[in-house]
Amino acid sequence: MKTLLSHLRAGLSVVVLAGNLIVWLTPLMLLALLRWAARGRSSAIEERLIQACYRNAVAINSWWLRHVSGIRMVAHPPLPGPAGSAPPLDHFDLRGQHVVLLANHRTWFDIPLLQALTVPAGPILKFVVKRELAWVPIVGWVCLVLRFPLMRRGGTTEARTADLHAVSKAAQDRQSTQDALIIFAEGTRITDTKHAAAKSPYRHLLPPKAGGFRTVLRHSPAEAVICDMTVIYRATEVSFWRCLGGRVPQVDVYLRQRALADVTDVREFLRTTWGEKDVLITEHLDVPDPTQLATS
Repeated sequence: MKTLLSHLRAGLSVVVLAGNLIVWLTPLMLLALLRWAARGRSSAIEERLIQACYRNAVAINSWWLRHVSGIRMVAHPPLPGPAGSAPPLDHFDLRGQHVVLLANHRTWFDIPLLQALTVPAGPILKFVVKRELAWVPIVGWVCLVLRFPLMRRGGTTEARTADLHAVSKAAQDRQSTQDALIIFAEGTRITDTKHAAAKSPYRHLLPPKAGGFRTVLRHSPAEAVICDMTVIYRATEVSFWRCLGGRVPQVDVYLRQRALADVTDVREFLRTTWGEKDVLITEHLDVPDPTQLATS
């Protein structure tokens, strides 16, 4: 009975979240047409309206996930000192900062999770998405209207060059502190198969890739802050569906902030950061081995 109720809750959540996107997609499409008529340029008023649509959509999604799906999404901001975290909050305060967000990638639920913890008092988030997603109704249209960078994710040199160009253009298009790119440096969601194939040196993570992150840093202002977020799901089985159905009771996100100037070697920075993430995740999980963590 409990499992059935979880599936019903997850199904209803999909309908509600999709409906919420459709509601806000209508004004976004109108604003996109105005931008197209102006040859790609947006006025300050149009940008504020786009921001308002995005933030309202996230607010509704977040309320539903917390109060109906019943998942506790907890933000752990850093202490001013050298280590540790401040008391947990409902969201981070990143207002007035140029930020580059860096995070590990576990499941599709990472996206509404990070939006819920960042957007209320910070920038709207733009994600690097697969080009094929642009053809998916509703979700793909939102990605196009908001100008999310589209990636081919191919193995050829041409595809990799095109992907880096897409990230570079998105990074250059950021004109204010009102939006931020988030980089999942692993490049994909972790699964048992991917973890084994990559021969990852980390227990709970895939090896990070430097290309996209390096490109974003290159086009970020000198005063930009790197917001390193470690996502920890408090469950042995984690998937987007299980999160929507309330089968994952809590997700913790720990934030550490680094100055852009502190990164002199991107690959070494990522290796060190991922090692620290892996230790933090291990400390918070009861399961002894990552292969016990079901992902999807």
